[in-house]
Amino acid sequence: MPLDSLPRLGPFTVDDHGRLIPTTDGRFPAFNLRWRGHGVDVAMERMQGDRGILAIALRAGMVGSTADDAPERSQPRRDEAFATVRGLASLLPQAWQMELSADHGVRLLAHVALDMPASATALLTDVTLVLLTAAPYLDVLAEAGVAPGKVNNCPG
Repeated sequence: MPLDSLPRLGPFTVDDHGRLIPTTDGRFPAFNLRWRGHGVDVAMERMQGDRGILAIALRAGMVGSTADDAPERSQPRRDEAFATVRGLASLLPQAWQMELSADHGVRLLAHVALDMPASATALLTDVTLVLLTAAPYLDVLAEAGVAPGKVNNCPG
């Protein structure tokens, strides 16, 4: 029995092939997940013709505060973490960025083109590929002291 309109699934309509289409122009769907202890925010930023642009922001962690330990121990760790962030930023894949926030949080940002309408499988595959690509960068950052779960308790 044919449907008079496309069914809705949250912020999407679903076409007759099961592909997802954002329901509102200018207000695109988003979701969050956790991967290896890292928070991940995924949102469709915009449409360009028949392609959507996914923005994937992965919270790598925080650079430790100088108040975490005695200055002779905390400052070298912070210096190493900042040097690692600077060094890795130039090694990221094309269309990726590394962001250092005012509170010394580090995020990896990736933008991925997605053919629209998209199947749920295509959407999850693109997100998974970004996460797998991010893994070695997260490992290097963690070795330098930037890891999930760190929180700056001090403004210093």
